[in-house]
Amino acid sequence: MKTIKSQVCICGAGISGVFTAYLLGKKGYDVVLIEKMERFNPNGADIIKPPVINIFKELDLYDEIINLGGIERKMVDMFHEGDLLNRFTYEGDDVFLLFPCEKLTKLIAEKLKSLPNVQLFFGEHIEKVEMDHDGTRVSTGNVTFVAEICVACDGDNSILRQEAGLKLQNIEIDQMILFGELNSTAGVEEVSKVYVNCNGGFTYLYPIGGNKSRIVIGFNGEEYRSSIKDADNSVIVEKIRKYLSNEVNELVGTIDSSTQFVPVQPKLFKCEHYYFRRIIFVGNTVHCVHPLSGNGMNLSVEDAYFAVAQIDLFYTQGMKFEACMSDYENQRKKIANNFVDYSYRLFESTFSREQFIQVLNINKYKTTYEET
Repeated sequence: MKTIKSQVCICGAGISGVFTAYLLGKKGYDVVLIEKMERFNPNGADIIKPPVINIFKELDLYDEIINLGGIERKMVDMFHEGDLLNRFTYEGDDVFLLFPCEKLTKLIAEKLKSLPNVQLFFGEHIEKVEMDHDGTRVSTGNVTFVAEICVACDGDNSILRQEAGLKLQNIEIDQMILFGELNSTAGVEEVSKVYVNCNGGFTYLYPIGGNKSRIVIGFNGEEYRSSIKDADNSVIVEKIRKYLSNEVNELVGTIDSSTQFVPVQPKLFKCEHYYFRRIIFVGNTVHCVHPLSGNGMNLSVEDAYFAVAQIDLFYTQGMKFEACMSDYENQRKKIANNFVDYSYRLFESTFSREQFIQVLNINKYKTTYEET
């Protein structure tokens, strides 16, 4: 079996893995990025919050995102059972950015090709993991990757997390979420809209560029299994129109038999630790938030940014690895856990207008750095 050595081996080529590889590659580290699929993993949210916008500006990525169709927005309309509760407006210079995660991943992945110190390997399924305090050996069917540091970005079913024996605190939630794409309308182009109902359902509408809008629909799990799962799209339209406002009926009316929806069952969990020996865990290997909060992808990008900063301290300042990673865990775990809890409270509150108003916190839509 072939052996490939590197300073850092990153497992998983979604947005967190690609971004981690880019940051480390720019700093000159010898990096290997492996992915089980035959391509980069494009799955993720489309909403970029101010803290991540600032990171992208620091890295001179922001203007490129805008040039590729990123949409700056300052307002979000929140509805409950069709009634407008509030139009939240970002103050001052703060905006949020709408840009498909697939395009963001592709943009950063293209930049990896110009970094000779970053090697990419696709179609590599992890079969064995050996770890100690000096490094990690990740074996696939063809190659053994030997690295001083391993960064786990292999998703919510992380093999590396399981091999490390880290425990999750799962939060049970019975819901199914459908992701689709529609032609856009003037109302959605102007303001993103979030609708929730008293049955634990929601519909999120926002533009993604190219005269297209994303539609994200959440159904109560029992309702989905009994009347949605095997039905045609007309049933979906009938269900969500009961709690949408008239201004989006035109958009929803374009849903027909050709509209493709991708079903996803949401997971909510926290992890006890963010590192084990020489493995660092990033993104949804250690936390999953409810999509209604709009923060999952942002937390993953922030994790990668701070993890790389700690890796850099380890190599350049001679700090002990455990001390660097303890700082990373203490900072990121507190923030992520805060958002997991908030996203669950937000979902639970949708069943009551009064509770939803009480729990809804616009600051949670603006930032992920501070506890709010």
